[in-house]
Order: sequence, then structure tokens, then C-alpha cells
Amino acid sequence: MSSKEDEKEEKSRDATSAQIDVTKPIPTLCMSCSDSKCDFHVTPFFRRALGEKDVLIKMKYCGVCHSDLHHAANHNHKMNKTKYPCVPGHELAGVVAGVGSKVNKVKIGDEVGVGCIVDSCLECDQCKKGEEQWCKKKIVGTYGARDRHGRAATYPVGGHTLGGYSQYHVCHEHFVITVPKGYPLSHAGPVMCAGITMYDPLIRHLRANKGKRIGIVGLGGLGVMGSKLARALDCHVTVSVLLFFFLFFPPSTYQHTHTRTYIHTYRFFLETRLKKIMPSMSAEVMHLCVQALFTRISGQRLTEQLI
Repeated sequence: MSSKEDEKEEKSRDATSAQIDVTKPIPTLCMSCSDSKCDFHVTPFFRRALGEKDVLIKMKYCGVCHSDLHHAANHNHKMNKTKYPCVPGHELAGVVAGVGSKVNKVKIGDEVGVGCIVDSCLECDQCKKGEEQWCKKKIVGTYGARDRHGRAATYPVGGHTLGGYSQYHVCHEHFVITVPKGYPLSHAGPVMCAGITMYDPLIRHLRANKGKRIGIVGLGGLGVMGSKLARALDCHVTVSVLLFFFLFFPPSTYQHTHTRTYIHTYRFFLETRLKKIMPSMSAEVMHLCVQALFTRISGQRLTEQLI
């Protein structure tokens, strides 16, 4: 399909969304799973009708956080048993398609996002300080949570929240985040999760600024985001790469053939992944990264500074 055809189809979908009756429950399609096997499939659901402070979001993108996978597979059942059907997604990015009668934060057509919280009490001292994540009466998560404070109702009433793997999402305006004009909406989703997770400690606790030395442990989703943010703040960034493999296979076991084979296989996998995500990385830096993972000095894991 050509780009013009894509644009035409997109406009048609947007026109259809503009015709939605927001005073009634809003039909939507979601990607859901019905058990811990994570067999995701398209499922019809409803979003609640818009309240006076609610925003209807036409979803364009939703990031996939690793916690989505853990939740869908019920890996955290001892702390928070997953409620099925499960619709994950807390890195939402989309366009406002409808607003309640008293919404003043956004308007139809604005690009917005939603993170991992869709409600809190908004009355305790933490909420009033803008620290809703520490709400003393508990937050309501974007998916898998019950409506505690009256601003995260589901349809039918009494269900659990459904996340961003969906055509539409309804959220109280307080928890809707405006995306700055000019910022790529396709990049906004991860900022709602990994972005704020790293930005908050960098600014609030480390007071990151020009020339400050910042250490980042690991190069996963959070590590990459933290490194980029710290560099954007003109900090001197050190990344510490630690391999948990050594916790399970101490050096004394390396003499066994099966362990050596595992190490070489993992080394090849690591090099392949690094080449894919950072194709401009030089062979010397690649070697440095891999050696940092597999070298032990005086019984201690080696950490390397990446510049």
C-alpha cells in the first residue's frame, strides 16, 4: 500500500472516530490473552462513556514493556495475581478523539500519552505534591487494576482496567500527558515508562547537569534510556555491564565442556545483538563490551567505561 493510500485510510479511520458517541460505552478492539500461556488475540471490549473530565484517545502506538510480559504470564502471582482477560500496555501514545464537557487540559487532535497510572486519590499530601505514584490510598494501574477512587471505571462496571494494546483508551485528564509539538509520536510511548523512571532520579536525586559523572548499571531498556538522558544533560556517563551468569556458574565450573559451550554461545549471541542495535560500533569497542561481560579480575566482575 502506498503512502498516499495509507494517509487516506488513516484519515478515514480518524473521521470514523470523530463520529463515536462518547455519551455511551465505546466499542474497541484489544489485543488480549485469557491465561498465562499469553496466546494474544484480537478481542472486542468496551471503554466507559466519557465523564466530564475524561479524554478519549485514539491509540496510534503502544510500547511493549518487559513488565507487560511478566504480568500477562502471571509471573508475579505471589504479589499481584493477574486478572484475565489481560490487556497490557502502559506506554500509550495517541491522538485525542473526544473530551468530556469540563476537560481543559487537551483538545481534540492533540497528541498525548498515558503512563502506568490512570488514577490516585488526588487528596493526600503526596498526590497534592504531584507525587501520585506514592498515593497513600494506592494508585490505580493502567491495566489489571480495580477502580479505587472513581476515575478509572470500566464497562461493565466492576471489571479491571485494560491497557494500551487497544484501538481506544479512556483516561481522566489528570493522568493524560501532552506530547510536545514536533516530538515524534512513535517515540513517545517508552518515555511514559522508562523515560520518567530514569529522568526522575537523574534530576531529583542526582541533580544531573553539565560535567557531572553519572553511573548507569546495565544496558537494558532503562539503561539505554538513562544513558541517553544523561548525555542529553551533558553528563559524563559510565555504564557498568554486569552479567548475572556468574551468579549461577562460578569460575570453578568453567572447566566443564557444557559450561564453556554455553559461554561461547552466549558470547556469539551478545555480539550479534550489539551489532544489530549499534551497527556503527567499532570492532574495538565491541570487543571491550564483550570482554567486560566475561572477564573476572581478582574474583570481581569487571566494569568498563563506555565513551
